[in-house]
Amino acid sequence: MYTDPSEINLKDPSSLFKYKPINKYTLINLINDEIYMPASKELNDPFECLANLDITNVQNSGFDIKAIDSFVKDVPEWIGLAGIYSMSSTPFDVLMWSHYAEYHKGICLEYARNSNNELGSFHPET
Repeated sequence: MYTDPSEINLKDPSSLFKYKPINKYTLINLINDEIYMPASKELNDPFECLANLDITNVQNSGFDIKAIDSFVKDVPEWIGLAGIYSMSSTPFDVLMWSHYAEYHKGICLEYARNSNNELGSFHPET
């Protein structure tokens, strides 16, 4: 457990964190060793997962423009179906505690990152 923000390497954290309220859904997930991954349309940020695809460079490439255009039109629907599990590289973010951990009354789950799990290949954006 971390007690000092300086202990965390934000560029390559050894753990990732999930801020959660304490409610029946969180407890059910913990008891059953499950996670809930809402679709992007269920998230509280309307700009989350917006697709911004620019196909202007493809027009003279010899690719089938109709097929590419059809693909581009379908991307937002595919993104809307994908489950999302947002995590943080720090357990010390006051705003995250406010928004996602029931105004500082919730919990922050720690997930270890290592070569034996899928989080080990995650690299935060810099």
